[in-house]
Amino acid sequence: VAGASSVAVFADGEKVYNHREVMDRGHAEVLIPMIKEAISSVSFGFLDLDLIAVTVGPGSFTGIRVGLATARSLSATANVPVVGVTSFEAVVASIGEEERAGALVLVALETKRDDLYLQMFNGTLAKLGEPQALGSPDIVSYVSPKLGRQNEILVAGDGAERAALGIRVDPASFKFRLAPSLEGPDAVQVAEIAQERYMSGYTCL
Repeated sequence: VAGASSVAVFADGEKVYNHREVMDRGHAEVLIPMIKEAISSVSFGFLDLDLIAVTVGPGSFTGIRVGLATARSLSATANVPVVGVTSFEAVVASIGEEERAGALVLVALETKRDDLYLQMFNGTLAKLGEPQALGSPDIVSYVSPKLGRQNEILVAGDGAERAALGIRVDPASFKFRLAPSLEGPDAVQVAEIAQERYMSGYTCL
């Protein structure tokens, strides 16, 4: 989804396989082969899986639909639960503590339209309000009420550069910087979050 397809496999809490392919379309054609390749590359079979994780968006409509349909189909076949994770959560989880030190995080994801998908998080990765789809002129007004005592924003996600342009043209009362890696969600963080939620009793899809 969100410009890429990725698959990850974890065993005993450790990543044993990860592959990501950047693409704007064609998710339906590559996802199942990617999953088959992942399982063939590890030391256990598909029916040995305990949990399936999937991104629930936002992102490419087709990519999200393909991912959800595939996850639910595999879940039914293997008789294992499936847990959903938002694209925002996966992106912010990929940012190290040192990278986000002293800053709030604005995750900006591409819509391929004039607007961007936006959501903010604090230093403990807690959500600061609900996600929204906003155009560049509205980004500063979305961010400003959430700042509190902090006035530095780390902008992440595959829409971060476009969001930064919107911030630059509007006089802002806060500082901002771009995250070192400006990508959409990856299966590694999706799997890590899903595992944590499942272990804490999260209701599955």
